[in-house]
Amino acid sequence: RFPTGRKRHLLQPTSLEAPQSGCYVCRAAKVAVALDTTATTLRTFVDTVLKGKLGFVDPAVDKGDCGYVDSGDERLAANLGVALAALPAGGATTGTLLTVTDFASDLEITVEVRHKAEKDFDSKKNPELVDVLTGAAADAPATLTHADLLQTAPLVPAADDVQMAPAENDVEMAPAANDAAPPAPAAAETQTAPPPAPAANDENVTPAAPTSDEPPSKKRKADAEPEDAPAAKASAPPTLTEKEVKKMTVPKLKAALTERGLATTGLKAVLAARLLESL
Repeated sequence: RFPTGRKRHLLQPTSLEAPQSGCYVCRAAKVAVALDTTATTLRTFVDTVLKGKLGFVDPAVDKGDCGYVDSGDERLAANLGVALAALPAGGATTGTLLTVTDFASDLEITVEVRHKAEKDFDSKKNPELVDVLTGAAADAPATLTHADLLQTAPLVPAADDVQMAPAENDVEMAPAANDAAPPAPAAAETQTAPPPAPAANDENVTPAAPTSDEPPSKKRKADAEPEDAPAAKASAPPTLTEKEVKKMTVPKLKAALTERGLATTGLKAVLAARLLESL
């Protein structure tokens, strides 16, 4: 801007800057956050990380179909005092992806949680004990902790449970030359009498096929007609009330709209209004 008078300015046209690849506002991004998942509560995560460091106003936090934080659902307020690792649906540990939606700014990002023990932080430089990772640290794969390895590593059989090869002294020895074989049975004992010849009246007779009183044409028609399979009844979407819709989280609203063939774009208020119109 170039001043041309006391209260007037001349505006010069300029080109807009291109979206930054590392900005989570310019593009749908994944933000990596390192903290102690066993000591950090959900309230600290919302206030310190989402609102304090990332600038969210009214965030809703979900893990898949499980809601953790939602200002429109009072039942989720009980989760705020729970540590991240102890939350429902397996909690938030190393590698957990949380979907964060801000209803006030129409912003949605994915937060990748990474566990970092409190003793590994410098409490003087970082009293909040939280790191929002950027650059190479964010691109690096998440490191599993010892507790995560115990949960994911395959069981290794103990040394006592491994099948041992037979020792050299346990090898089966061939019989000595002095150990004579048992005598063979006498010829009279080994001979068996031949089976008696079948009598003349005992000839093999093939049983006759069972007859049916139905005429052949009618029987073939009955065999050709398949049984009527039960008609599959298409399951209709469940009936929802206005009160239930207002308590639903964003993932549940999108799932209900998908079942009814409706669009799933927009904020929570838009999704809820669209679902109420279809009821």
